Amino acid sequence: MDQLTVNKKYTTIAAVLLTLTLFAGYVRASQSSELISGSKTLLWITKTNPAEGDKKASFDIYARKVGDKFSSAAQSIQGQPLLMQAAGDKLHLIYSSGVYQIFEVESAGPNQGQNAPGKILATCETADFAGGKGAGVLMLVQTDKPVEASAVVPKTPAIATAAATKLTAPSVPQYALYRNFGTQWQLVSIQPIPSEHLLNPPKIHLAQAGASVFRLDVWQSKNGEKQNIKLSRLENLTTWVEVTPKPTGKPLPTYPPSGKFCGIIGINDKLLLLTAGPTANEPGADPAKQVLQLGVHSYDTKQNTIPAPSPIQQDGKNLTWANTDLPKFAQSGENLAMLWKTGEGEILAESNLQGKVLQQENLADSLAALPDMERLEEISQYYLWGIMIVIGIAILWPRPRTAPKPFLLPEGVKPGNLLLRVVAFLIDSLPFVVASWFIFSVHQEIFELLRNIINDPKSIASKAKFPDILYSDRQLYASMAATTAYIIYCVIMEWRLGWTVGKRIVGLRVLADEGKAPKFREVVLRNVTKFIELSMLSPAPQAFYGILGVIMLIFPILTRYNQRLGDMMARTSVVNAKTVTKITPDDQTLNAISKPDDNASDETDSPDNTTKDSDAKK
Repeated sequence: MDQLTVNKKYTTIAAVLLTLTLFAGYVRASQSSELISGSKTLLWITKTNPAEGDKKASFDIYARKVGDKFSSAAQSIQGQPLLMQAAGDKLHLIYSSGVYQIFEVESAGPNQGQNAPGKILATCETADFAGGKGAGVLMLVQTDKPVEASAVVPKTPAIATAAATKLTAPSVPQYALYRNFGTQWQLVSIQPIPSEHLLNPPKIHLAQAGASVFRLDVWQSKNGEKQNIKLSRLENLTTWVEVTPKPTGKPLPTYPPSGKFCGIIGINDKLLLLTAGPTANEPGADPAKQVLQLGVHSYDTKQNTIPAPSPIQQDGKNLTWANTDLPKFAQSGENLAMLWKTGEGEILAESNLQGKVLQQENLADSLAALPDMERLEEISQYYLWGIMIVIGIAILWPRPRTAPKPFLLPEGVKPGNLLLRVVAFLIDSLPFVVASWFIFSVHQEIFELLRNIINDPKSIASKAKFPDILYSDRQLYASMAATTAYIIYCVIMEWRLGWTVGKRIVGLRVLADEGKAPKFREVVLRNVTKFIELSMLSPAPQAFYGILGVIMLIFPILTRYNQRLGDMMARTSVVNAKTVTKITPDDQTLNAISKPDDNASDETDSPDNTTKDSDAKK
């Protein structure tokens, strides 16, 4: 097999692999959504993927910063969490097996937490009032096992006296309150479960409002005709004390509120009690078919007052829901987030504390624009494998065999300054980065960005006021396009001219061993290895390639002629062009540009040649 056939074969294989990579993908199954108990910084949503054939059920996690757009935090996580609780910029997942995981929105995977210490009844986000730890999870569990008497209350200035008191451990079923800041569960308080709650367990809700933690117990009377509620405040992080808000305002509300309790949410110093009740025109209807409207009771925790409930309204009209399709609630910054199903899909809305809907969106449309992270990861991996294949082809490319010897430059030729090489790289790569960024961006968003800057120059310091110019998929495609175009440009320029525009401007050029002009194989090999070095700048770098890229960038500092690893493999070097006085062409260039050799005329005029000519004539 000749060299041309071998080259075509390798090139075809590499091209097929890279082409298949760009068109890889798969179709998602139908999904159902869950709105997670929110936090002040992020709104979290999960979508469950049903089991199909041999594929087990899984779920995806999405997060959105307040005022921003959704991003994918994780996909295709196996299992079904028993509980999901947001705390700051982290998402805490607890499974029925007790497995505990913590996700961060910008982390590649979960961190393992300590298993839950009992049957979980309720959770909420909490702060460390002693300071320093940020947001954590407060969890109320039911346990039949005695709690270790050595467990002590966390020490804080506010409860210095109680901190020295060890918690006792009754031998009856009990409520145990724990908190976790990502390391381990700390026992906060314990108390026996009232006997009436053992036979008729209440639905328990937890929420933090201001510097206090509140607990709401809701249970039905034995005959099922009356709903009982009990609102308590956690005093000194040790004892639950019942509170009774004072009705205020006109019309004067009744307390406890009537209607079906949907939960409580703490926002700043307000504790929102959410109830659902039948509309005025639907009294006495079948409970399963009742049309309900929601009321927001805004309890002022500092003043201990509660006004009349505010109905959830949009454009001045009260919103209603079927009893079986009530919204799910969560905190979203300073607002209340709601998620419910309609005939048109799932609707995600935000309202203020007075129940006025500020905005709403179709969740499917918002998430449909997001990239498939698994598909992007596959594309990234295939792309990098394609690069490795091209590097392998360049290494194995048939070439004349020569005796191995150290790489040398002619006397007087000096290696190029490393700082100038960085400047040359920036000059050469910047046009490709800008062009790919523009091609893979949404122009309307660019214009919106410019409009924001013009209208409010100070907003440049606020990331929340700017739209996302590039999504994850566009960032990946833009990165691959810019890198590929840059490498092709370097190969062509260095093969034909020995320099790129950036190198020409700063006075550098590329030479091969012994000061020769580099051959095509050599410039391909020295430039293709840049893919690995540039991988550390990728928006979603693989850890292995990122580490390898950093290591490869160290080579120019340590080698004799400031050679990159690619230069060492290709036997080339970037040198100071001013120190180059003569360049020996490579064999192909020599054959293309050579004139009649002077040695030929000498040989013709030599006595031996004259004799040969005369003999030939005879």
